[in-house]
Amino acid sequence: VDNMFESDSGFFVQFMMDFGKGYNDNKEKYHRFSVFQKNLAKIAEMNEANKDANGNMMSTVSNFADLTEEEFKKY
Repeated sequence: VDNMFESDSGFFVQFMMDFGKGYNDNKEKYHRFSVFQKNLAKIAEMNEANKDANGNMMSTVSNFADLTEEEFKKY
């Protein structure tokens, strides 16, 4: 679990840089990181279930990866 946290944490930092994300305080940043981790798990599950004939995965991280489903629905 600790390795997953460290791996996801680095990925989250890269996500923030790639998409110009910034948060008001550490509480919000931690919340967004938690949402990001849940969304990574969903992406992995979707990719595993929906691999194409060559084994390629289709879903990737986007600028919405730190949003909850409710927040995403607004877009």
